[in-house]
Amino acid sequence: MKKLCLILAFALLSQSCASLFSYTTIEGNRSFMLGEGRHDAYSAKITNDSFVDVEVFAIGAEAGETSLGVLKTGVQQTFNVPANTLVRFKNTSALPAAIKIELFGNPNMSMGYKDNK
Repeated sequence: MKKLCLILAFALLSQSCASLFSYTTIEGNRSFMLGEGRHDAYSAKITNDSFVDVEVFAIGAEAGETSLGVLKTGVQQTFNVPANTLVRFKNTSALPAAIKIELFGNPNMSMGYKDNK
């Protein structure tokens, strides 16, 4: 239900403007997946607003999973994401992580959570 609400909210917002702002909490030992499925290229300004570091990965259909680095506490970074590329924000801590997300462009994509493996 939570994923459906996120998708619906994003769909409505993407129709009216070319940006999305979200504050997302990632539970301990879980990942937040941004951009599942087919979508256009976009840029994402991400701020780690928590007490734990968050690992960032890009997952492409052909290139597999590539590390984009670690988003340290209090750090803001901009990612230019190619079309059809999934970005994974991985919280390896037992504590929750929180990230501020600002998306620019019209990626028309889905988002969700997955357990770390």
